Amino acid sequence: MLLIAVRDYLRERHQASLGDLAHRFRCDPSAMRGMVEHWIGKGKARELPCAPLACGKSCCGCTKAPEAIYEWVEGPPH
Repeated sequence: MLLIAVRDYLRERHQASLGDLAHRFRCDPSAMRGMVEHWIGKGKARELPCAPLACGKSCCGCTKAPEAIYEWVEGPPH
């Protein structure tokens, strides 16, 4: 199941961007966002706050939107 594969990928890497996840699983970014939202809803993952862009401005400072970064927050299974 793809949800389990996304879980395992985030567990292994600890963090991944939406683009990275979509590319890895050959999935539309909007569909991938829904899968990650599943894990966020369960308290297993979270979306990281936007970091300043290379230009030194905040997320709204450029026309290019920053990419969502997700982090796995649950520890590995025992």
